[in-house]
Amino acid sequence: MIGGDSRQRTFTGLLARLVRARAGNRCTEPYCDAPVRHVDHIHRDADGGATELDNGRGVCEFHNHVREQAGWRVARGPDGQVRTTTPTGHTYRAPG
Repeated sequence: MIGGDSRQRTFTGLLARLVRARAGNRCTEPYCDAPVRHVDHIHRDADGGATELDNGRGVCEFHNHVREQAGWRVARGPDGQVRTTTPTGHTYRAPG
């Protein structure tokens, strides 16, 4: 783990800066180029996801909030890519 306490709920300090830098300070959702406003858990904190670099992603405010709506899922695939699945079943992949 780098720069964080996995029991902490939010990404702060060096850990947040690393996640933002990895994202190029741009939302990591496909087709979105908005600035990163939130550092989000890929595997949700509420579902036991750790606050660590491999479970963090930089997203815009919209994409952070939309994934909390019914039917949206975000997960890291076996290839390391982050997969967002919409309520209609469409899946979009982004680099991890």
